[in-house]
Order: sequence, then structure tokens, then C-alpha cells
Amino acid sequence: DNTRDKIEYLRSVQLGFIILEDTRRLMMSLDLMYARYEFFKNEQDKIMDETNYTVMFQGNEQFQKTYNLSKKELIEKYPCK
Repeated sequence: DNTRDKIEYLRSVQLGFIILEDTRRLMMSLDLMYARYEFFKNEQDKIMDETNYTVMFQGNEQFQKTYNLSKKELIEKYPCK
């Protein structure tokens, strides 16, 4: 993944604050970042913002346990465009 692509994506979904305030989140792949954002938007009716964005970045094991959806299934369901 290209860091520039991640930065552009985060800015496009109004999560640009992560770039400066929580840079370790940039370690997540763009494919997974996109898939999780789309999952929360489409299936959970959640708008990600400064108050709740951390759920997007929880560990894969915790995410699967909570939402019963693996990383692979999620990326297949919401492929990055």
C-alpha cells in the first residue's frame, strides 16, 4: 500500500485528522481500511468521525469476534475501488 493513497482516502471520507493525530492507524492496509469503513457505513449505519473511528482500527481477532466477519470476507464483500 502506498501511504499517499491511504492519506488521500482518509481525507476523502473526512478522517484526515488521523494523519496527524493517530498516525499509527496508517499501518492498516488500504483494502482493509476501505472495507471496514464501507461495512460501518452500509451495515451498521455509523458515520465515522473523531468520536468513534477507533472501532474501524480494532484488531482483526476482536473485529471478527464482535461482527462475525473475517478480514478476508470483509475485503471480498467491499473491495477497494
